[in-house]
Amino acid sequence: MLPKGFFLAYAKHLIFWSLCLVIVSVFVFILNLRPSIQFTWWISIEFSSSVVVSDLVGPVRDALVSTFSWQTVPDLLFSQDPVPTLTIPFSDTFFPQGDSDVREIVADIVGDETRILSYRQIGPSFGSYARSRSLLWLGMGIAIMVVYIFFAFAELRKKLDPLYLAMIVVVTMVFDIMVSLGVYWLFMNMSSIYVFDTLVILAILSIMWYSINDTIIILDRMRENIDTDAKSLSIKDWSNLIDTSIGQTLRRSLFTSLSTLIITLTLAFLWQWDMQRIALIISTGVVVGTFSSLFLVPPTLLLLVKYHDPRRHK
Repeated sequence: MLPKGFFLAYAKHLIFWSLCLVIVSVFVFILNLRPSIQFTWWISIEFSSSVVVSDLVGPVRDALVSTFSWQTVPDLLFSQDPVPTLTIPFSDTFFPQGDSDVREIVADIVGDETRILSYRQIGPSFGSYARSRSLLWLGMGIAIMVVYIFFAFAELRKKLDPLYLAMIVVVTMVFDIMVSLGVYWLFMNMSSIYVFDTLVILAILSIMWYSINDTIIILDRMRENIDTDAKSLSIKDWSNLIDTSIGQTLRRSLFTSLSTLIITLTLAFLWQWDMQRIALIISTGVVVGTFSSLFLVPPTLLLLVKYHDPRRHK
């Protein structure tokens, strides 16, 4: 149980360190971002099982540099199972002049064009579409959460500016997303299988849902505990209300998060590849979301009431 008046006493400290954590996460993630080929222009070539793809990487890279007069090329991606596949990512700087040129280069290196089972090229328009859709999903997710909070807590809106409820939701969402992505950056540095793709976007949407779930539990308990007869609440009244509501929901929030964490970590350790990536991101989001709901929402609410709500009584 937290001591009485904890959030009022340490509100500025909690918000300051949370802000520092967000800034560091944004800095390391953006500077070291490794987007998936889903967001770029790429060519994927599948071969017959007799082809060892790893032996093609060096010759294909050298041939691309020589043919198109490039100084270098992006790292070529390859896998042997279940079907030998070579993926060539491109960008505005590195791109072929013609679709047939790359196929001819690879066919010459393989020695027999019949060993090429499929040849697919995804253009830059698809990458642009994937990026814009991903941003749209994230924006819509935050907007829906804000609208829900705005209409769900009518009793709180009588005592608190509705804009502040929306700000609290946005602040916690940004915190959860950016810190989770900052932790994901650590995994991206450990292995090349960790990239930023649409699966990461889906995991982020899951984090947003989980984060707002904890926040709703606390706000709903505040709605139940609030004195509806009082015309307005002083800063101490708000502090006592938050302390009481957190105390009543703390055990439930921690046990719910722990139960979810056990499941997601089990998936992360027992599964591989895409499921492992999603489970690790969601596991991080569960921890970060629990922290933000318990230690970021209350101090943010108190500071907004203390310095900006004209309806408060000092």
